[in-house]
Amino acid sequence: MKLSPRESEVLSAWAHISDRDYSILNFADVEEECGVQRPRRYVRALARKGLLYQCQIFKEYSGKVAGSGYAPTDAGWDLIDSLFADHKG
Repeated sequence: MKLSPRESEVLSAWAHISDRDYSILNFADVEEECGVQRPRRYVRALARKGLLYQCQIFKEYSGKVAGSGYAPTDAGWDLIDSLFADHKG
């Protein structure tokens, strides 16, 4: 799959995550992890390509929705694992 350099950079935000059950990042988290300012456009492009999906984020103590974020699909994880194997901690 062809990705733009920015899409690859944004996808790297998930490269350090080892527990896939806790892999939801909002736009601010993505920006902090990969350094791309205003990553919304690239995150949504990755979602259109089937590499990320949007989901709700819940606060554990209250159960109320705290916002939404994105997490990799199985295809997204496969690509992350192949592109960023050296980033895994």
